[in-house]
Amino acid sequence: MRALFNNPWFVGALGALSLIYLVVTVVQPLLTAQTTAVINPVTGAPAFEDDMFAATDPKQAGSDTATEREAIRWLEDVQRDPFAEYLKQQPAGKTTEEAIEQQSQRPALPKLDALFYGQGVKAAVLNSQLRGVGDFINDYRILEVDADTVTLEYAGKQYRIEPDAS
Repeated sequence: MRALFNNPWFVGALGALSLIYLVVTVVQPLLTAQTTAVINPVTGAPAFEDDMFAATDPKQAGSDTATEREAIRWLEDVQRDPFAEYLKQQPAGKTTEEAIEQQSQRPALPKLDALFYGQGVKAAVLNSQLRGVGDFINDYRILEVDADTVTLEYAGKQYRIEPDAS
């Protein structure tokens, strides 16, 4: 098999056959297709007969195109509420403001168990996990590890934590 692919005549013939196949299957149907421009009833843009919007009645279109047309029916409803789906997902009894406030609450600060600082080593054990500068824990990014504190960042705000005395 290796001898065949090392033969330049074989590789050239294989390339020519590939090109012929491409022309017969892709280019020729595109050149011989009879299409007529029509106006898309949904968007008002020019379309072609073989376009999924060519049939003005969804029942005349194929089953797939009727489903796709129904899926974008909202384009015709200019009075629709863009937040309706979001509001449906809110738990009952909560207003949108309460839901946003609950989502924006920051997670609890991690517990600082131990510090490793000195001779090129800056690491901390947070929530029983060894972490270094630049690592994340509970969505907090570790900015700095000092001899007695760790500086964390969350949502643009910085927090300093110290090891527990216990």
